[in-house]
Amino acid sequence: MKSVTILPVLVLLSLILFVLTFQKFAIGQSIYPLPPTSSELSMVNYPEKVKESLKSVVGITMDMYFKNNGLPMFLGHATKATGTGYMFKPGLFISARHILIAGFERMFERMRIQLPTFNKYGIPSSNTLDYLITGTTNINEKAQDFKLNIIGAGAPDKFEDFIILQSDNFPPELKSIEYDDKFLNVDEIVYNAGYVHYFMPLNSYPANTPVLFDIIRTSFQGRIHSVIKDLPINKLGVSVLYRIEIKLEQGFSGGPILNSEGKVVAITILRTDNFLYAIPIKDINLFIEKLKKDGVIPPL
Repeated sequence: MKSVTILPVLVLLSLILFVLTFQKFAIGQSIYPLPPTSSELSMVNYPEKVKESLKSVVGITMDMYFKNNGLPMFLGHATKATGTGYMFKPGLFISARHILIAGFERMFERMRIQLPTFNKYGIPSSNTLDYLITGTTNINEKAQDFKLNIIGAGAPDKFEDFIILQSDNFPPELKSIEYDDKFLNVDEIVYNAGYVHYFMPLNSYPANTPVLFDIIRTSFQGRIHSVIKDLPINKLGVSVLYRIEIKLEQGFSGGPILNSEGKVVAITILRTDNFLYAIPIKDINLFIEKLKKDGVIPPL
């Protein structure tokens, strides 16, 4: 009777798992579960234009891993950073820069590796680490994933906490959200939006692998509490900063702030116990114009 060595069997199983995983991602089927229907309950009394814009909000997930592994969650240590974004022109997306920075910092804390360098457009480079940025949509109760690439980020020495991403294979049902660059006033009603990812670290190999167990797309209504114009923060490169009294969840970073017409007026960049802080869309458009002049993104 011939004996069967275990190594070829393990190799075959590994190849099968890789093919199935790659195929699932390649066809755009989401690796995440759909947000539960109950997550939409907070939106029932919103203006129709706001509810329509909320359908195009995008979840952002960044998997970071060692370059020699080649797979983010299969053959080695990995870390995740999550947030929210939206498409402002076909194939072009906005989110918060600190989502990217957070991923590198968590990897540094865990493994004590060297932090990356950034070129003049804020794109990171590392001899040790690589990353994969994934967008997730939920349109017509169908979750889809698509790959995102960084083409520009705000300067680290300014309060430009935003990042520009590009995709060539975003879902065709996804719509661009229009913007309104008029400055907001105190007590004006606004709506935030975000994807909330909940992960559970498992005591398995790789050690403390974060496994997603829930994802929620939701939104809240609030009001502009203050328009900050004359604090030292403005020396760092923003015209104003909005302090908003509104509920929010971990993972709303980079998500849009909408007015009652469903147009983007700012993006979320910071939270405290009682407030959300947002950068107005006018400051983000200035950065986009700079990238256009430098030829980083095509004329819009």
